[in-house]
Amino acid sequence: MVEGEYPDLTISLSIARQTKQLPEYTKVKGLERDKIKQMALQFIQNAGEEGTRREFVIEYLRETLPARNTKEQNQRLVGNILAEMSNEGSVTQKDRTWYATTSKD
Repeated sequence: MVEGEYPDLTISLSIARQTKQLPEYTKVKGLERDKIKQMALQFIQNAGEEGTRREFVIEYLRETLPARNTKEQNQRLVGNILAEMSNEGSVTQKDRTWYATTSKD
């Protein structure tokens, strides 16, 4: 009926569905990691050749990140996601600015 570890307990997904609390549940849990990555990539692509800084990515994603996390935890989460995206080759970083990697077909 609940998820998480004490003291950070939340209702379970099934209970949220049954009690019509899905919006609140999703806000507390945040979006799935892959969806956050997609949104971050779209934002970085929209920044174009100028690129964007991590804090602007965090601000853009603020409403989609887990509400139960502290500001520092969400900053770390976005930093980890950007690092994953860099390892995958979809973004690059130079001088604290993130750029979309252009694919050459």
